[in-house]
Amino acid sequence: MLTDAQFAAIAPLLPTIGRPPKYTHRQVLDAIFYMLSSGCSWRQLPPEYGAWHTIYTRFKRWSEAGVMDQVMAELQRRNIIGLRVVFLDSTTVRAHQSASGAPKKRDLNPSAAPVAG
Repeated sequence: MLTDAQFAAIAPLLPTIGRPPKYTHRQVLDAIFYMLSSGCSWRQLPPEYGAWHTIYTRFKRWSEAGVMDQVMAELQRRNIIGLRVVFLDSTTVRAHQSASGAPKKRDLNPSAAPVAG
């Protein structure tokens, strides 16, 4: 969650809203930062942050308008946050098919017509 001083540093970067919004910019930013830091999906956002779809919609609009880029750059410039990016390429993470919990093959089933012998 952002402190008062941290929010004051980025408040001028946020767009003005003509009508009173359901959630303030600070509430939305706290929800976005929670989602980004926890790695949860939008639908898993805890209810105390507000309706996930409303938060997502504002995040999407801000991202498309470049607002989130400016906010993150300012927070990094002031050393308020540090971003780490981790990439995991699934082509290099190999696991045998039996590691997925698939049923193991047992002995071959005998034929219905046994060979005369």
